[in-house]
Amino acid sequence: MSEYIWLPGHVENLPHDLVSPGPGCKGRSVFATFCLKSRPWQDMHDPFQGVRSPMYPIFRFAKEVIVHARDGRLALDEVHVSRHMCWPWDVDLWMELNNGRTLTLYDLGRLPMAWRSGLLSVLRRNRWSMAVAGASVRYRRRVHMFQRFTMHSTILGWDERFFYFQQSMWRRGEATSSILARMAVTDDKGILAPVHVARELGWPEQSPPLPEYVRAWIDAEGLRPWPPSV
Repeated sequence: MSEYIWLPGHVENLPHDLVSPGPGCKGRSVFATFCLKSRPWQDMHDPFQGVRSPMYPIFRFAKEVIVHARDGRLALDEVHVSRHMCWPWDVDLWMELNNGRTLTLYDLGRLPMAWRSGLLSVLRRNRWSMAVAGASVRYRRRVHMFQRFTMHSTILGWDERFFYFQQSMWRRGEATSSILARMAVTDDKGILAPVHVARELGWPEQSPPLPEYVRAWIDAEGLRPWPPSV
């Protein structure tokens, strides 16, 4: 089953930090990159016209933006908490949350968390971008179709090149999976040192101490050959 989303030309009640006009948009729409063929309201005769997205959960992302639009600003060491459900289009042949889909769903916590921390505002103001530069994922418990789960998302700190995000999914007090991701902020010249971003955010230029397991992962990644041999 595919997940479809029609993005109208006018999307109201969304934070200005997260919206900008895209091609074909007469009003504001969620992230210009997602507003590919949005239509004005009078063209609603076909609800599946516009953006068809079988892969990225755009509608659910928009819902997260709306739900957390009035949440307070997150400090550097605070955790963003969001609640989700495993839908039929999230499962694999065994009717449980697909491992690849899990990575996509972590966006539903990471991006609103980045907005609440002020990070997305800084990116937009300076015309910077952000991309995942690596990730280490642990899967421990199954999440079945229609089961609800809670997601925790936070920024651990940074080094000379990347920000480090920690996220986890929880069900009934037990962690089902966890991801450690490193994110690169880029400008037109390439990767931007995180200290410049921290300065824009009003954070200390010195990162909080990274946990030992994060430092060990950084060292291990430094030993990994690139390009890969296989």
